[in-house]
Amino acid sequence: MTNENWQGINIKDANNVIKDNIFNSYPPEKPATAVNYIPYTGVSHFVGRSEELELIHEKLHQENNTVAISAVSGMGGIGKTELAVKYAREHINDYPGGVCWLNARDRNLAAVIIQFVQLQMGLEVPQQDFQGNALTLIQQVAWCWQNWQPPEGLVLVVLDDVTNLEGFDELIPSNHRFRFLLTTRLRDIDANIDGIPLGVLSQKEGLQLLINIIGETKVNKELATAEELCKWLGYLPLGIELVGRYIKKKPPHFTLGKMLELLQQQRLNQEAINSQQKGLSTPCCNQFEQFSWTLLLPGKVRSSRTTLHPSFGVI
Repeated sequence: MTNENWQGINIKDANNVIKDNIFNSYPPEKPATAVNYIPYTGVSHFVGRSEELELIHEKLHQENNTVAISAVSGMGGIGKTELAVKYAREHINDYPGGVCWLNARDRNLAAVIIQFVQLQMGLEVPQQDFQGNALTLIQQVAWCWQNWQPPEGLVLVVLDDVTNLEGFDELIPSNHRFRFLLTTRLRDIDANIDGIPLGVLSQKEGLQLLINIIGETKVNKELATAEELCKWLGYLPLGIELVGRYIKKKPPHFTLGKMLELLQQQRLNQEAINSQQKGLSTPCCNQFEQFSWTLLLPGKVRSSRTTLHPSFGVI
């Protein structure tokens, strides 16, 4: 057996080091290029949230010699993922070690981290230690942090849509170069994690988002109705985004008043169905979640989160 090939690792001319009974292999010659893996969400009209963006950066860059962890929390459709994407793109130069974006919803975080390192960095994570003993997933994740490429510079790790934190503490690296940003619907997710609760848009921001999507001229023609439409949607970014897209695809004579009428009728239909299915329906916190999106999202798109998360892109 040579230093080039050990327990499934094959990096020619690598700098191989055994530490804590785990084989570490560092690529040779030129430094590795940082992987910046940020999703394309399809949302092109981001408004507001300047205070939240500043707060995220402040919390992730506190000088306390610990691994910084912050969580953006809020209801579905509030814009948590879009805020995290906005932050990652605006501050990409602050993380020369790369941006690692992981979909954490109902996933095994250890397996997701290992997969990212294998697919995006081209590293083969060892399955055994130097004595041939099988490594646990936690030990494999530790290897990933130790061998992260490039080996220097701050790294932003985004865990999107966290549904639980079981075993999360065991996965946190000891190296302070890693900064974790979580998005979640959970409230008070953990006492050791700085929370950043996200509310709905203000009236002004909601209207501006609609203007950005369908145009100022169309909104000004029915300004009062536009304001009522945003209010009906609870000033939720996702609701306004979807309704705006729907309006934009309609003929020029399609009015905002007609849109509001359709939404109100759809809600009445849904309420009638719910009244016939007592015990099966769950009370929702706002008009947006009471409403079936059949009107806006025909076909397969209706039930898929890919409406706003169609693909991931490496930039």
